[in-house]
Amino acid sequence: MPLFIPHILDGMANADFPIRKMSIDTLFTLVKTTNPISVKPFIGPLFEKLLELRFDKIKPVRDSTLEALNAMKEAPELEISEDMLTK
Repeated sequence: MPLFIPHILDGMANADFPIRKMSIDTLFTLVKTTNPISVKPFIGPLFEKLLELRFDKIKPVRDSTLEALNAMKEAPELEISEDMLTK
């Protein structure tokens, strides 16, 4: 799992919106279908990028971002608080 995270982060920063969306969707799938604790070591950069992408100019990217943020918030292993979401 840790090998995927840098590629997901790179994709989230890509100028091409389908790649950004696919990267966010991949993160969402990892959090929902695998052990979310494997994402925890990377929570800082992932969360920072997701918070930034909430304001992406492309609506599907924004929608996927909110889904991923909610999935991370619902995973108790990741210890995401409401305060972190309001940054």
